[in-house]
This record gives sequence, C-alpha cells and structure tokens, in this order.
Amino acid sequence: MPPCFDQIENIDKQSYHSANNVKGGFVATRIECDKGHRDYRGCRINAREISRHKMQSCSRYSAKEHYVVSHYYPYDKTEVEWEVISVYAPFSATGAEHKGWDPMIFLMKNRNSNEKVVWPYYWTKNRYGKWANGQFPPLLKLGQLKQALNKFEANS
Repeated sequence: MPPCFDQIENIDKQSYHSANNVKGGFVATRIECDKGHRDYRGCRINAREISRHKMQSCSRYSAKEHYVVSHYYPYDKTEVEWEVISVYAPFSATGAEHKGWDPMIFLMKNRNSNEKVVWPYYWTKNRYGKWANGQFPPLLKLGQLKQALNKFEANS
C-alpha cells in the first residue's frame, strides 16, 4: 500500500496494519484552515501548489490554510503532525510528466515542538502510467542535511 493516503479522516491504524499486514508506518495528508475546515486533496497536488506559491486561503472561511502531514510510527505507536512550510520541486509539472518521476524536498515543522526537518520525497509513474509514490525516505534535521551536503562536496 502506498504511504500517502488521500481522503481519510479517521482511520484505525492498528486495524489497518493488521488487516493489510503492513509493518511500516504511513503518511496521511490534508489541508486544513485556521477555522478547522479540512480538505483532502491529493498530496502531490498540494506539494506542487506549495512549490509554486504559498498556500491559498480556505474557500469556505477565507482563513489561512495549512498543509499537514501526519506520520504514524507503528513501532512505538506514535503519530507526529508536521506542517509543510516550503516545497522545492526541481522539475516543472510538464517536465515531471515527461520524465515520469517527480522528486521534491519538503521543509516541515513539527506542530508540537516546532522542530524543523527536511523530507526528500518523490513520485514516479507506475506501469500503467499513473502517478504512484516512491520509497518512503527519512526525515532529516536541517543540520543533518547540511552535514551530508558538506561531506558530498568534500568528497567530490
């Protein structure tokens, strides 16, 4: 099952993992405004929108919208909510469509601790030509990403 689900609001994570024999976590995404209205547009669509410009205002309440990513970690049965601050997409939508893969880097903030992390992610076209999720990559602290980039630069 892909790690990014759309159109789910209340899911019993234990039942889902047991019924589908899933050993890893998953990611649910949503758009929500300051007044609590939620919208479950596709996660790739949201990321593309944020990479081009900031979030729109809520169509129902004209309140500020937030792109929220919930990571569920089954090992310790915790869920962490991240708010997407920015998205870097190296390809245009047309370029990604032509190449058949769409990598992005998310800058996200933990909604409880305000810790910032970098989340590399990508979508790829499956054998039917439909967009599907790539592998589930790790979250990196900004310092960890800088260290990695410095190490790569020193070794090149």
